[in-house]
Amino acid sequence: MSFDYNICVTVVDCEGEPIVGAHVTAFDQDPEQVDQLEDGTTNGEGVWCTSLSPSKFKPTTTGIMWEGGPGPNLFFHVDAGIKGTLVEHRSTGWGVDRQAKSGEVLEVTLTVCGVTPRFTHIGDFEVGQHFDSNGRTTQAVNGHGGPDYGFHKTLALRGQVPSSSAGEQVRYRFLWQAPNQAQVPINGAMIEESDLGTRQIQWENTVTGDGGAAWQLVKVGPSASDPGLSGPYSLPPPLVIEPDPSSGWIEVPPDIMLSGSGVLLNFDSTAAHPGGPNPSLGDEGTPIKIRFEAETVSQTPIGAPEVEKIYVNNWDPSYKLSINPAPCTPVIDKAAVAYLLDHELVQQWALVVASQSSTDGHDAGQEIAANFGARGGSGIHKVEDHPNLSIGNKPLAAWQPCPYEVTFQVQLRLTNGFDDDPPRSRTIDFCKCE
Repeated sequence: MSFDYNICVTVVDCEGEPIVGAHVTAFDQDPEQVDQLEDGTTNGEGVWCTSLSPSKFKPTTTGIMWEGGPGPNLFFHVDAGIKGTLVEHRSTGWGVDRQAKSGEVLEVTLTVCGVTPRFTHIGDFEVGQHFDSNGRTTQAVNGHGGPDYGFHKTLALRGQVPSSSAGEQVRYRFLWQAPNQAQVPINGAMIEESDLGTRQIQWENTVTGDGGAAWQLVKVGPSASDPGLSGPYSLPPPLVIEPDPSSGWIEVPPDIMLSGSGVLLNFDSTAAHPGGPNPSLGDEGTPIKIRFEAETVSQTPIGAPEVEKIYVNNWDPSYKLSINPAPCTPVIDKAAVAYLLDHELVQQWALVVASQSSTDGHDAGQEIAANFGARGGSGIHKVEDHPNLSIGNKPLAAWQPCPYEVTFQVQLRLTNGFDDDPPRSRTIDFCKCE
């Protein structure tokens, strides 16, 4: 494949005037995936042109390169600074006017008029790009969370909404849906507080009598709180917006400056999959769909609804560790470690023995077993028979007399979108005697 797919993108504002310095990113919509292609900045005439690199086209899971035949199907994201943003829905790429053809220049004009409502990320993971058909991650992002990770705990649902549309106040909401169930608005106890943005108000300190313009933090939370325009504080307390208790709609203050984090709602995923600390063997998570909608307060839809499937698993791992002889019983030449680990999403695990002695090579820790079975595993390991522990041909009977510990280390393939599930461990001690 050669560099024969050429595109030129012109970015204009609401009045049709070219926007200089807008950042444009091109994407290719394939039947199974989205490929992020080239990006660049518009010139003094509001135009950005490029040749699409073949290295950016990715084959499907069946090895098909769709670009080799009909050509890439393109959609775009534009960041024009104070002029606004444009985040096209990936289905735009299926339009006949968005198919690049070999040997021709595809010319596209994009209009940026403020902010387009969009559901863009769950944590660091981009909607429509970083999720497979099961709702698990397709890759690591920012060094974490993939591939093939599920989600748990509180999820930051990120995106963008305008503060108004055609002079009307805007509202948005998220809904979740379990397989074969009705959609449920995300509100009340299903959410945790998040910072939506800030706004400037006229605030009066009722203690000192001072007053004037002040910045107020605007949050979304499970219960509303409006401090008004005065109070016994030098700065106004946050305004907390509660999603409608029945419909889940969140009304955006028209004077708000939205947060740079883009967090529109913090969703406690235990509402969809409670999980818990005491799973039974074989317990699994569940795929759910998350839907985003935006409209004016007069119920005029803005933009297209966005839906993403994610896989949620809030079960803790079932894991046990024991040793025979029992802890506090002196060990001379025999010890057996029994373990059990079960979880649907195990990244890696290991049994490690370590001592306080540096003379027998165990101070840094030595693995007894690791990564047995897709869900974990179970077994009994005789310490005296394990080849990894007979360092220098020294069986257990010849180890230095001192305290030892066996640690069961577990890492799950779970993330909240920003942070992965931290490593878990359990430890038991035994004492080697003469």
